[in-house]
Amino acid sequence: MIGGELIQIMLNQKDRVAVDAILSKRVPRKLVAMVAAVAKGEQRYEEQCKVFPLLCNLNDAARRLGVSRSRFWQLRKKGLVPTVEMAGVRYVRFQDLDEVVMALRVKEVTA
Repeated sequence: MIGGELIQIMLNQKDRVAVDAILSKRVPRKLVAMVAAVAKGEQRYEEQCKVFPLLCNLNDAARRLGVSRSRFWQLRKKGLVPTVEMAGVRYVRFQDLDEVVMALRVKEVTA
């Protein structure tokens, strides 16, 4: 019995390492168990309906674009990133961030 428990703990630790590596962050035990069970074919993945925010603050918008805060402010001042105001606070709509990125031109590099 002790050997079986030890093997189960080792498997759980291996699952944790694998799932953390795949998701690039430490995740809750429940999520590790679900991902491991799906990967092993023990459980079927059921997509859950998630609600995503429509607005983000300016720091989160800069992070989502992958630019520094100062660079984000420059883009905002040039009018390239639209913002909205609600109750005296500036926000960026996630939809607008997606549109900004989609409007960027792709520059091909030639040898």
